Amino acid sequence: MSCSQIFMLHRGLHERNLIAGKREAIFWCCGFNFHTLHNRNTVVRTANAAKDVLIDKESFNILSKHLLDIAPVLKELQLQELNESQAARVALESLESDVKQASNLVEKYRNSGRFYLLMKCRYIVKEVEQVIRDIGRSLAALSLANTEVLSRISDQVNRLQSEMQRAEFEASQSQLDIVDKLNHGIKEQKLDQAFANDMLEEIARAVGVPVEPSEIKLLTLLGYCSVGELLCPVKHQVRMNLIGDS
Repeated sequence: MSCSQIFMLHRGLHERNLIAGKREAIFWCCGFNFHTLHNRNTVVRTANAAKDVLIDKESFNILSKHLLDIAPVLKELQLQELNESQAARVALESLESDVKQASNLVEKYRNSGRFYLLMKCRYIVKEVEQVIRDIGRSLAALSLANTEVLSRISDQVNRLQSEMQRAEFEASQSQLDIVDKLNHGIKEQKLDQAFANDMLEEIARAVGVPVEPSEIKLLTLLGYCSVGELLCPVKHQVRMNLIGDS
């Protein structure tokens, strides 16, 4: 093979590698933009759905607010020339995973019964707290990987990720008191009707179902308010439906 042929072969390989590199960069940018758009849509959808959870509204409303604050950041990333580094990819994938986790969390509790939500209130607020912190950490990593791109809104991003990573929630004391009282009653085997009526009224009010004393009496007379049923979540939920809980 002549020197000119070897030169042309090397030149062809070099040009082919350049083209392949450009294609990879294009595919990465397009993929980045697609995932960013998908994330932004998921963020907004999850933020709106979070407002529909019936218990622990304060923590879910804060989750909703933070998610809506993230949407402009993702839009900025989508509009600008993005960093193609491995760190940027990992950060975006991490954010995508955290947003999906938040979406699953919201869907799970948005479709759960009120009695179940009340009994799980301690755990629910901690789950919301953790998912907000996780999203905050992923947002911080994404910001560091795209410093120049996000320079225009860097203060906003820094404030948001810092606030999210410091999220802390506790279930309301009134909810905790009811759960503790009910658990104590079960442990002490308080099976009298007065305890059942008292707990039914407290639980109904805690989950947002107004119950008048006359309704409590009516439910008792109809046989829907026995102690055994009160201590059974499934039957309790059926009974709550009878007084207007959907």
